[in-house]
Amino acid sequence: MMEQDGGNYFETVKAFETFWKSRTMPKMIEEEHMADGPEKANKEIRKMSKRAVKNRDFNQEMIYQIKRYNRWKREMEPYVQEDGRILTMDERLKLWREQKTETQADK
Repeated sequence: MMEQDGGNYFETVKAFETFWKSRTMPKMIEEEHMADGPEKANKEIRKMSKRAVKNRDFNQEMIYQIKRYNRWKREMEPYVQEDGRILTMDERLKLWREQKTETQADK
């Protein structure tokens, strides 16, 4: 949804929130054990089984996707229209040029 041109911002946000409503957001093992120090975190990672390593890798991928979503949401927010439509790059460029002309006219 985030990659689609012309996607609806509000629908994307709702889909993300619906997906995570019934799930627990993943937490990286490094974050869990960092309070005890980096040595303990490394020791815990070495003790992990193969299944735990796969789960950790999956969790890290999910964390990456969550970070991508949060960045996308923050970057798109200024360009969201009342109906949820996101301005295209051409529309953003046009808006930027208009604002640039206005500020130069004010000087």
